[in-house]
Amino acid sequence: MKVKILFLALFCSTFSLAQNLPISDNIFKQSELRQATIDRQLEKIPNKPTTLSVPRSLNISQNNHSICFPIKYIDFNVLGNKEPIAGFYSIITDGLDSQHLTYQTITPSKFGLFEQPHFVPCLSLNDINALSATIQNNIITKGWITSRLFIPNQSLADGTLEFTVMQGLLNNIIIDKDNIEKTYANRANLFTAFPNDKNKPLNLRDLEQGLDNLRRLQTVKAEIDIIPSAQQNMSDVKVLWQQQKYPIRVNFSFDDSGSKSTGKYLGTISMVWDNPLRLNDILSVSYTHNLTSGKKATDPNGKVDKGKTSSYSIGYSVPFGYWLVDMGINHYFYDQAVIGVNRNYHYTGTSNQAHLNLSKVIYRDNQHKITAQLGGWFKENKSYIDDVEIDVQHRRTAGWQANISSHSYFKLGTLISSLTYKRGTRAFNAITAPEELFNEGTAKSKIWIANIDWQMPFKVGHQQFSWHSQLQGQFNQTALTIQDNFSIGSRYNVRGFTGEQTLSAEQGWYLRNDIVWQYNDNHRVYLGLDVGKVFGDKNKNLVSDTLSGMTLGFNGQYKHYGNWHYDLFISTPLKKPTKFDTDKVVTGFNISYSF
Repeated sequence: MKVKILFLALFCSTFSLAQNLPISDNIFKQSELRQATIDRQLEKIPNKPTTLSVPRSLNISQNNHSICFPIKYIDFNVLGNKEPIAGFYSIITDGLDSQHLTYQTITPSKFGLFEQPHFVPCLSLNDINALSATIQNNIITKGWITSRLFIPNQSLADGTLEFTVMQGLLNNIIIDKDNIEKTYANRANLFTAFPNDKNKPLNLRDLEQGLDNLRRLQTVKAEIDIIPSAQQNMSDVKVLWQQQKYPIRVNFSFDDSGSKSTGKYLGTISMVWDNPLRLNDILSVSYTHNLTSGKKATDPNGKVDKGKTSSYSIGYSVPFGYWLVDMGINHYFYDQAVIGVNRNYHYTGTSNQAHLNLSKVIYRDNQHKITAQLGGWFKENKSYIDDVEIDVQHRRTAGWQANISSHSYFKLGTLISSLTYKRGTRAFNAITAPEELFNEGTAKSKIWIANIDWQMPFKVGHQQFSWHSQLQGQFNQTALTIQDNFSIGSRYNVRGFTGEQTLSAEQGWYLRNDIVWQYNDNHRVYLGLDVGKVFGDKNKNLVSDTLSGMTLGFNGQYKHYGNWHYDLFISTPLKKPTKFDTDKVVTGFNISYSF
């Protein structure tokens, strides 16, 4: 009975503000956000994919306007491979369109020309050269840098203009094994890195993808050289690959992102092993524990109990050309000491999560990269009072999610966007949520999550600045349990708040804006302004649904027997509900050391 009464008191206290997450769920939510930040720091894959330079565009001669030839057909003869290069049809039609030629497709490589019914265009030598140069430039722009277009000797008396496309093929991809005792090139694996096929047309985008897969390992440096092969119209790709002697990276970090009830100051040790199976793979492990005790509870007999928390994660990812497989598990634990009538109680909780994702780069050029992903996930949360499980708080959910993301690079800046659809199922013995009894939520949730990230560097005088904006939003198609709600009010979304309390609802969004001044090569100061809003059918009667805050911070890195990184900030709330408990001034820090 005491357990039930205590749980009821805790349950009621956490819902004193309808929009505030219950204590256990808020701890898990903040732990997940913190772990996501750690995972990004561990992998640190460059935001900008590899972009290799292409040969300069061909110039078009402006001579030979006087003589022209009636051209009824244009025929393209492809040599070097039975199958033409991918996108060959669009390469030709783009060239015809750019020269304002009206055409009819006879075959994918043969076109009929006409200006109007029964009239054919008359092309000068300059027109023919311009068309040839345009199509050749299109071939290069599409990445087929060793393929060539030329005009063979021919008679135009029959009204047919012939072009020949000599496809440049890939002979082999080889590793440079010179000085192997220093480069450790014997560890390199090109099979999982490059999507290029031998004896197929060589494409620059495939090489860029291969370099991305090699360079995803922070301990690896990789470059390529394209060299002529002994076989005609074929090229070899020579990979210059070097890895550090010890491919393991270790990181220690210290921050104040914990909860007052379980320990404000946290320490994390993490390890990343690059290329453990010689597959261009990454294995990462991290462990976090409170460095200071959480809120104390003293019973009538003077016994003191303290809160604590810990977590660990294991992740693994491996590429296969344009594909990437990543998987991971996470475990969270917290222990809150609660004062009872006659003694202290321990309110504890655990959360176990796992995921498996398969992604593929479905498009890339010199400006854009689009990736599609499909994956599955599993999560189980349990809560206890003195080792007695609270059944109503037991959650076991599973499902799948689909994601499409885009990286676009413009002269002004970089735009990263993604759209995720998350669907709950009954897989892995998932259990029914208690809210389903009253149609107030379901474990079979349907959720859309959108993210937009914009970064733009600029200068004021000789000083380097940048503007960084992040927009995230959530939309639900089913009633959600509180664990799936969108929450704001911490350093991970709307800054200016401690994260001890958050606003939560089925739908919401937040916008973060930073102006960063890089006053030194390795040191920056930033000013941030954030705003967020939550809403939903079940949350129409919220006292307030908006938070905003601002922050001033310093971050940077320096080398001294390893690599040191720091982030120090001070923030304040600008708008919040009257009864929303938070400090007037919120400070925070993160200091890490890696080697």
